[in-house]
Amino acid sequence: MKIVATLLTLMTLSVTGTAIGATIIVNRDGFGDFATIQPALDVAADGDTVLIGPGEYTEWSWVRLPGYGYDIKSFAHLRSDDVTLIGSGIASTVIGPAIYEGSGGTFSPKGITYQVGDGSLYVSDLTVRHCYDGLFLKGTLYMDRCRLENNGGGLFWGTVGAGGWVRDTVLEVTEPIFDPIGFDIGAGGAGSDIVMERCQSDRGATIRGVQGAIITDCHMAGLAVYSGAHVTVANCELRGGNVGISLSLGSSSYCEVYGSELGGAFGALNISSSAPGSQYVVENCRLEGGSHGILYSGSGAGASTLTGCDLVKGSGPMVECAPSASMVTHDLRNNYWGTTDEATIQSWITDHSDNPSIGATVLYSPYSGQSVPIESTSWGDLKALFR
Repeated sequence: MKIVATLLTLMTLSVTGTAIGATIIVNRDGFGDFATIQPALDVAADGDTVLIGPGEYTEWSWVRLPGYGYDIKSFAHLRSDDVTLIGSGIASTVIGPAIYEGSGGTFSPKGITYQVGDGSLYVSDLTVRHCYDGLFLKGTLYMDRCRLENNGGGLFWGTVGAGGWVRDTVLEVTEPIFDPIGFDIGAGGAGSDIVMERCQSDRGATIRGVQGAIITDCHMAGLAVYSGAHVTVANCELRGGNVGISLSLGSSSYCEVYGSELGGAFGALNISSSAPGSQYVVENCRLEGGSHGILYSGSGAGASTLTGCDLVKGSGPMVECAPSASMVTHDLRNNYWGTTDEATIQSWITDHSDNPSIGATVLYSPYSGQSVPIESTSWGDLKALFR
C-alpha cells in the first residue's frame, strides 16, 4: 500500500488556489450586484469571483458553443477565464429548471457551460439539476462540495493540460431519465493528473484518454476506462452497475486498483475485445463475480495481475478468457477463492488449457495460510490432473 500512500500525498500537495480578482454578488433579495446569474457572468473578468446567494435560478440564455452549429440553452455561461463560482450550499443555491428538460437531439439544456481557451473554472457549494449536461466544460476544473442532480450527464469534462479535481461531490439520478451517466471526463481533450476524491455517483462513469487519473474514497455504480487512459483507483466501492471497472474502446488502457470493492452483473473486471493490450494491476481488493466472472479477458487483452484479493464467485465462472491469438499470462496467485479445493477452482476458470484457441493462461495458487506445491501454479499442469 506504499503506492497508495504516495498518491494521496501527491494529491495533498496539488492544491491550486483561485485567482485574485473582483467579487461579484448575486442575490435574489436585491442587496447584491445582480439578482440573476447570467448578467453577473457577462461582466465578470478573468480571475473574478461570483458569489451566488440562496435561491432557485431557473433563468437561461441562448449560447453558441464551439463545435455546435446551433444555439443551446445554458443556465450559467462563462465568457471569462479563471472565474470562481461559489454558492451558499447545495441545499440553498440551485441552478436549472424545475423539471427535467434534457433533449438528446439538441444536447440541451446545459447547466454551467465553460469553453474559454484552455483555462480553468472553479465551482463550489451549489446544485445543478434537470439539464442534459449539468456541467459542460473544456479546460481545467476545480470543483468542491457540489450536487449534480437528475441530469442526463452530471459532468462532461473535456480535459486539456494537467491538473484539476472534483471533491466531495454527489452525482445522482432519482427521476426517470433515459440512460443517464454520472460523469464523462477526457472527451475531446488530452488531460492528465486529475483527481476525484470522496465523490458519489449512482450511475456509471467514463474516463477517456486521461493519463494519471486518481480516484480515491469514491462510491460509484461502475467505471469505464477508454482510449488508453491510465487510472488509479484506491479505497473505492464500484458496484451496482453492469461491471465494476471496464477497459474498452481503445488500446493499452491501464488500471491499478487498491483496497477497493468491485462487482457487477457482468463481473468485477472486464477487458473488452475493443481494448487490445489493456491490463489491470489489483491488490488487496474484494472482487465479486457476475455472469462472466471476477475477470473477463477479451480477445487481445494484456496480462493482468491480481494479488491479495478476496474473490467471490457469482453466477458464472470466476475467470473467463475469450478466444484470442494473443498469448498472455494472467497472474492470479496469492488470492482467496472461497475454497482451497483445486478441483473446484479449476472448474471455475476458462483459459488456454480448456480451448487451444484461447491464448490466455491463468496462474493460480490457493491462499490458505500455508504454502502449496509449486506445480499447482500452472493451470496447464493443474488441469491435466483432472482430465
